[in-house]
Amino acid sequence: MPKLITSTKILQDQIQKIYDSNTAYVSIDTEFVRQSSYFPKVGIIQIGHSKGTLVIDALSCDLDILKPLLFNENIIKVFHSARQDLEIFYKIYGDVPYPLSDLQLSAGFLGFGQQVSLEALADTYLNIQLKKIHRYGDWLERPLDNALVTYAYEDAATIYKLYPVVQKKLKDIGRLDWPQDLLNDLQKWPIILQSPENILKKCRHDLIDDHHIKVFYALALWREGQAIFFDKPRAHIINDHTMCVLLKAYPLLKSDYKAILCHNDPKSYALRHQDLRKNLFLYLGDLFEGKVSIDLDLESFQIKKSIDKLLKETVNKAAQNLDIPVNFLLSAAELLALSQNDQNISNLPQWKQDALNSVL
Repeated sequence: MPKLITSTKILQDQIQKIYDSNTAYVSIDTEFVRQSSYFPKVGIIQIGHSKGTLVIDALSCDLDILKPLLFNENIIKVFHSARQDLEIFYKIYGDVPYPLSDLQLSAGFLGFGQQVSLEALADTYLNIQLKKIHRYGDWLERPLDNALVTYAYEDAATIYKLYPVVQKKLKDIGRLDWPQDLLNDLQKWPIILQSPENILKKCRHDLIDDHHIKVFYALALWREGQAIFFDKPRAHIINDHTMCVLLKAYPLLKSDYKAILCHNDPKSYALRHQDLRKNLFLYLGDLFEGKVSIDLDLESFQIKKSIDKLLKETVNKAAQNLDIPVNFLLSAAELLALSQNDQNISNLPQWKQDALNSVL
């Protein structure tokens, strides 16, 4: 039965064994909770290698011990569905592990679609049936149940076994280097995650007036700052619908704010936290009265960017021919740039040029 590493000294000794093995890659996985927080709270970090798998108690061990390994340029760090893992490491170290690979992303170039599960890959390539019944366990509880430790161990061990299999499959069909653009983008993910464009594209409103829409987006960015400060999910601060109700009802008295929050978002942090509710009242007033400038280009955040229909059909057809997700062939930014003649096909990687030229 795998054991949870709770001692920094033992962890240091185990990491040294990884270096001594001269391994070319390790698998990395994390277990965390974030149902009631803005940032994921990591409980376990797993590292798979040629001699075994480490299940590390992130609450007990000094995680600085892991940094030299995670950022060792000679060792590839292999994840499955890496985005939230990278968010965790970025929060801890201010950067993401590199070089890296992502099984889910790589498998997209093997006909598995965009979000293939680890279970599906393990079943297909290793004939291993993973049990995911503990996926949503309480990873911060101590002592940690042995079943959770075993679950964490098996995930990282499976990722380690799958990596050479997936790489060989890619190599056999001449696609070994195809994921590289997406891996490069993945390394920037924690920064992209905090960009205004990424934050606002998740917001939903039913507003018509352009000024209301601008105020809504400015309020959404304010909400993001509050969510980070209080470490609460953004929707727990105040939800999109309630923001729209407030905007449509403006101007309001302080008592009106509380009544609207009670009716539309009774569990919101803005309702339960008096200072936050006061800040919301003042900030919304400043936005409407022009005391706070709204430096937002609606064209960047609304679906008004027209992409040439023929180009879209061409890209879709090329992706279908390759049996890969369309955004694996061209990102939204690449598609928009081509549509607006800001980028030439010849600037794309050769395999993308060949795919597009084959249907032109």
